[in-house]
Amino acid sequence: FSSGLGPGSFTGIRISLNTIKTLAYIHQKPAAGLDSLLMMAELEKQKSEFITPMINAFKNMVYIAEYQSVDNQLVVVKPAQVVRVQDLKSFINPKSLILGDGYTTYEAYFKTHLPFELIRNAKSTDFPHANTLCHIIGQKHQTDLTDKKYHWSNLVPIYLRASEAEENLSGIKFMPL
Repeated sequence: FSSGLGPGSFTGIRISLNTIKTLAYIHQKPAAGLDSLLMMAELEKQKSEFITPMINAFKNMVYIAEYQSVDNQLVVVKPAQVVRVQDLKSFINPKSLILGDGYTTYEAYFKTHLPFELIRNAKSTDFPHANTLCHIIGQKHQTDLTDKKYHWSNLVPIYLRASEAEENLSGIKFMPL
């Protein structure tokens, strides 16, 4: 069994992981997970040296990471994090291929507020896909699936933000663009 680990929708990640963990526990099968941003970048590693996937995190923020393709392997340049859209100018590498609904959501803002044009490929996917997850898990984990690292209890979500309820409780406010 496998699942995306996030970042992404707090509820979506929680439901997905709990479903996979339950199935793996009941059937005593291995379970593996993968970073959603990495899944998106994996599809493009032969098309660009630098790849920056971004997922809309709402409230004018994106989940974002930067990868470099070296010998057909992805190397993390900047790890997954949540960044305010207003602060992306200092984060984005102008040579990087941009993926994700984080771009399409804030495209108008980028066109008027960034000093460079972002590189896009109309054929690139803007969302992580289950078939990519299965392909990557299958390739990278052709080892002994009885290894403890594939135990259902080792699947941990990638939460880069608190839930909306926690943010509201702590007074985190929406910042308009």
